[in-house]
Amino acid sequence: MPRKCSICIHEQRPEIERSVLAGDSFRTVAQRFRVSRDAVVRHRKHLTLTVAKPLGSKQITQSESLIAQLDELKSEAQRLKQKAESAGDYRAALAAVRELCRIVELVAKLCGQMDARTETKILNVNLDPETVSRITQTFLARHANGERSN
Repeated sequence: MPRKCSICIHEQRPEIERSVLAGDSFRTVAQRFRVSRDAVVRHRKHLTLTVAKPLGSKQITQSESLIAQLDELKSEAQRLKQKAESAGDYRAALAAVRELCRIVELVAKLCGQMDARTETKILNVNLDPETVSRITQTFLARHANGERSN
């Protein structure tokens, strides 16, 4: 029988989920709640599945309440946007639009429609001395003549 997710059974699960949903790094969340980073990463998938699947009347989850909180925030941001537009305060209206965008982005991440992780790709290139010399000479020649490299 597979082990239970250590975050799902953690006594501070709601706080852990709030931190993950707020965009805190997995490492930061893991350190703050004294769990492994891998457990936080694995639990993010559980959270996405819980939010995405339809819930029965008896099955009320923490994730559902987080979505409800986001809906309330969205309504409040829309109300403030309309109020600002009516008052002619376009800076405040634009700030409300930015917040609405952030809420939509967060809901998309929660539902698995958008990947929240960033990717870093590293390319290691080994050059022979002749190629390095040719590249260096080309670079120096361009900069000595006042050319700009684009």
